[in-house]
Amino acid sequence: MAPLSLLYLPTSPPQRGRYALDCVRRGADWQVWPPGHFTCRGEVFEPEPVFVDDWLRAALVPFGAVTGDGYYVLDEPNYRAFLKSLKGVVSTDAYADAQRMVEVFPGDPLLRLERAQVASRHGKPRQEIDADITAALAMRNDAETLLAASYALTELDREGALRLLAQATAREPGHHGAVSQYCILLDIAGRLDELLAVDEAHAATRPRDDYWWWRRGEVLQRLGRLEEAAEAMAQSIALKDGVMRRAVRGTLLEKLGRDDEALRELDASLPGCAHFDGHLARADVLIRRGDLERAEQCLRWLAHAPSHRERAEERLNCLPARTDAQG
Repeated sequence: MAPLSLLYLPTSPPQRGRYALDCVRRGADWQVWPPGHFTCRGEVFEPEPVFVDDWLRAALVPFGAVTGDGYYVLDEPNYRAFLKSLKGVVSTDAYADAQRMVEVFPGDPLLRLERAQVASRHGKPRQEIDADITAALAMRNDAETLLAASYALTELDREGALRLLAQATAREPGHHGAVSQYCILLDIAGRLDELLAVDEAHAATRPRDDYWWWRRGEVLQRLGRLEEAAEAMAQSIALKDGVMRRAVRGTLLEKLGRDDEALRELDASLPGCAHFDGHLARADVLIRRGDLERAEQCLRWLAHAPSHRERAEERLNCLPARTDAQG
């Protein structure tokens, strides 16, 4: 059985949340864990408020034995009785949960937008989704709210989502979530020049971390701007080293004809990752340097990969000719 979604609405202290109640079957018994995390729009925060554990403990004690490991063991009849005792508090219907949260907290714009997001995923009428977005933005029209509104339209109306994100980033330049989501959707839409312009415009207020330098390098590579791509990858590696990053940078350097640098990156990285383009680039550098024995070893290994077999075999077939030419 999948974990249930427990909707708990405390009145004191004033706090709201949706809590994960884990129920796992072990033989003839069910094990139920009190919630240990507070989840909110995909993020996880700790610790869980103590009063929630207290409430759930009181609800579970009549039905099962409390263990010393923080969970409860219930047999099948008591497990079913426990679920029945919750009288609708437990729900696996995400839309019903979102609906109830809006009814309890009608003035919270983010809860309206959460309902809009769930409605979009569940194929609810567009009018309902637009109504929640309009109502939420009338309550609060800041970058965080515009970002949440864009999530509701991501699959339903991507251009509409992009317009909301443009407003969010204009309202609060450098807002990490809004800028990141804006770039992601521009990437999906294939609008790479716009993506780079957005990234550049907000670089001063949202400094690029290793991931965004990596993403920028990938986009520049797809646009054929290889020198800039190699530099972006170098910035990413400077912030967080990794064999895949070095393999990709080495591949770019090989395409640029910077063989010494390429070979240093590829020799250092390829033993640790199966980056097939990197192995092909390494073989090409070795061929140009006349190291045909190592090039052949590299290509014979690469020929086992279906995606690169044809190109590897093509180079292998050329090796004797290269050897003759050097003889």
